[in-house]
Amino acid sequence: MTEPDFREIIFKKLKERNEANDRFADLIQSHNQLFEEVAGLRHDNFQLNIQLEKLKQDNLDLQVKAEAGGGAEKSERYVAIERKLFRAQEELTEVHRTKGANAQQLYNLNLALQENEKEKNVANDRLREKDEEIKKLKEELENLNQKYDELFQGNQTLRDEHNALHLMCNQLETKLRDSQSENSDLVQKLLEIKNLQAEQIEKERANVNMNKKNSMTATATTTTTTSVSTALPTTTSNGSPPSADGSPQKRSGFPFSRFGEAVSDFFRPKPVARTTSQETGIETPRSPAHQGCLYVTLPSRSRCKWKAHEGEVSSVKFSASGEILATGGSDKVVRLWSVVGEKCMMEHTLRGCNGGITNIDFDPQEQLLIACSSDYAVRLWTMSIQRLKLTLTGHQGKVLSARYLGYGHRLVSGSNDRTVKVWDLKSGSCVKTYLAGSSCNDVVTTDQSGECVASGHFDRKLRFYDTRSGSSATSEMSLGGRITSLDTPLDKNSVVCCTKDHTLEIIDLRKRSVLHSLSHDYFKVATDYSRCAFSPSGEYVAVGSSDGTLLVWNASSGDLETTVHEHDDPVISCSWNGGNLITGDKARNCILWTDV
Repeated sequence: MTEPDFREIIFKKLKERNEANDRFADLIQSHNQLFEEVAGLRHDNFQLNIQLEKLKQDNLDLQVKAEAGGGAEKSERYVAIERKLFRAQEELTEVHRTKGANAQQLYNLNLALQENEKEKNVANDRLREKDEEIKKLKEELENLNQKYDELFQGNQTLRDEHNALHLMCNQLETKLRDSQSENSDLVQKLLEIKNLQAEQIEKERANVNMNKKNSMTATATTTTTTSVSTALPTTTSNGSPPSADGSPQKRSGFPFSRFGEAVSDFFRPKPVARTTSQETGIETPRSPAHQGCLYVTLPSRSRCKWKAHEGEVSSVKFSASGEILATGGSDKVVRLWSVVGEKCMMEHTLRGCNGGITNIDFDPQEQLLIACSSDYAVRLWTMSIQRLKLTLTGHQGKVLSARYLGYGHRLVSGSNDRTVKVWDLKSGSCVKTYLAGSSCNDVVTTDQSGECVASGHFDRKLRFYDTRSGSSATSEMSLGGRITSLDTPLDKNSVVCCTKDHTLEIIDLRKRSVLHSLSHDYFKVATDYSRCAFSPSGEYVAVGSSDGTLLVWNASSGDLETTVHEHDDPVISCSWNGGNLITGDKARNCILWTDV
């Protein structure tokens, strides 16, 4: 849209001025006429004064001549001049009267003009006030339109969620009906099997009764014909004396049964840990690489790359043993995976969150999984049945991090509502709240018992808490940029902080001092929630960059060990467990790295 020409603006302003002054046009015209009349009267007055002076001069001349010569003719001329002078004085008096009337009229018109000017000023002031009110109303209208758009988008989101829930409910109802019908079929089959078993039992009982009757008749006939045998006892084919019914007896000295059991145990296949894929239904042995060990290898190539979620992969986490891999994304679900050879197979999908997943953690016994999300809540699932067990609510903003404390009976969470909360999982209640004063992006435990906690914040400060006492941070450290994530090794002697100034800072928790400040030209932090990871042994730290590069530093020397680039989008999450390192990016992909 081009700006209007200045000529058009001037013409518009002049037109508005003329419209405002139209009502004063008659008054101004009459004022101008009066000024013209006054000017004419002044001119006439001036001419009359000139004539009067001439007449006076003539009169003086006549008087001089009369005194000199005298006579009747002179007196007549003198009388005529006196008359002219009298008429001139009368005209002059009339002119002065008219001038006075015009002056009074001009004064009245000036007063009226001043009143009109005052009214005009008052009207202009009102017009300005109305213009300001119009501007304020326009601003309020814009704000209301923005609020309306936000509410409309929120309503649309709720409608989409409602539709999704409705579809899910319909699917679950369909599955429920299928399960009920399948259950009824199974119950019917079970009843049929029970009936067949009952019939077989009845037949067996009838056969037993029949055999008893036959044996009773046989014994009755044998008693009537008694005979005594004096022959020597014979032996059977296996060398054992025959029994009373003629069957060979087993030798008690040979452990046949135990030897057979030992042989069968030797040839029985040993149990192998297997996993079943939901997609294929095929059982496959678990990879021996999923072991919670301290052996660490540096990544050199991708072992497996796959699409993990429908949105960005905001969190990845290995369990303590390394047998379970969990990923969370902006699609509001948590997925569990198992590594089979060069592939990752999805085992289960955990649902229940109404916002994007921000962080994941396992309890030490691998019985529970927690996930925090942007819907202001932390949720717990039972790993054995993959069902939602508990929902913790109380934060007033997005919950950006949650970690187990100690042996898994408590957890700590941090939110962008500027609070850090400690929860009791037995009662499902918040037992302590710390007012941090700044948005909390991540929390970690700093001792083995889980009593001490560290939190990283938007105001570039790392705060430390003792959950056993106090209602505020025990100490704090200022770093170079706002903190996006934290992580600790298994010994809890140090913590790595990822900051928005594209730096990793390794801090000694015993001395509360910075050991190394790590940076590189390839390292650019992509988001305010980009995650870094310590290796379990504390030997290396890993982090992803905005260009898709994975960087690994030596935590002891501060040297850059390796960089690998196979992601096409910013890497925002990573997790390390033994020889396994996994990363997730903003384009819903995950990569499991290996050294060979």
